[in-house]
Amino acid sequence: MLDDDFSVYPAAASSTYRIFELYGQLKRHLKSKDIAARKGASESESAFLLRTAITAGEESPALFRQNPRANPFLTAAWLSIVKNTARAAALTRTVEPFRPPSDDDLRRLATYSTDVRNLRRLPTILAEQYGVILVVERAFPAMRTDGCVLTLNSGTPVIGLSLRYNRYDNFWFTLMHEMAHICLHYDHLSTPILDDLEEEDDGEVEVAANRLAMDTLVPRNIWRKMVLQRDSRSHLVEYARQADVHVAVAAGLLRYREKNYTMYSDLVQSIDVAHELGLQG
Repeated sequence: MLDDDFSVYPAAASSTYRIFELYGQLKRHLKSKDIAARKGASESESAFLLRTAITAGEESPALFRQNPRANPFLTAAWLSIVKNTARAAALTRTVEPFRPPSDDDLRRLATYSTDVRNLRRLPTILAEQYGVILVVERAFPAMRTDGCVLTLNSGTPVIGLSLRYNRYDNFWFTLMHEMAHICLHYDHLSTPILDDLEEEDDGEVEVAANRLAMDTLVPRNIWRKMVLQRDSRSHLVEYARQADVHVAVAAGLLRYREKNYTMYSDLVQSIDVAHELGLQG
């Protein structure tokens, strides 16, 4: 059992021993092809695993066991890669001091969805306008994490997106959900939040982030009309225009709300996010 393998280390246990154990578990659970796609060009597989294990050891093992259906070692590895990538970005790129975004800022950010070409601009926009680092790191196969949000020791917020579902609506909802966490829960992000958006989480933190993300993408006055006319493609296109978001995003929100994933499938499948970002499969 994964939970048995991922034991909770006593406070007195050596951090070196914990890293050694994590190294072994990561080596067991990560496939060589997945390691090869993520390690540095001149980095050995062992060096990558050690670097990943050291970063994973910074978090409580309980963090990775919150979702009982998830493989905690895949989650730990993915989060470690996101953190290491963000730390490198903080040193090598222009990242302004963090400025808490307002509701108007979030609405403005959502409007970037209207042009698919903005996907490649988002890391720069977030870093230079809000002091937020965005990392897009492809999910490991069978991983049950859509995104994460955390702060570095410097206080700089980091958003990680996994492209677990390579759809435009999923990308934008996850991004705005994590931005909502930054707006609402910044003071608590020294412990990362890992989001599986398929899970129905009725906790106050997740409900608040979901609500703000939804309201940011499609304001409530437009949303109410869109739901009433949900079967009309022409109305959907018009309401997306009024909300100033891409129609694929509006369609995805309707599918999620109605729990009807046959609605507007052609729209939500029309954009290959990974391809637009220049990421390999």
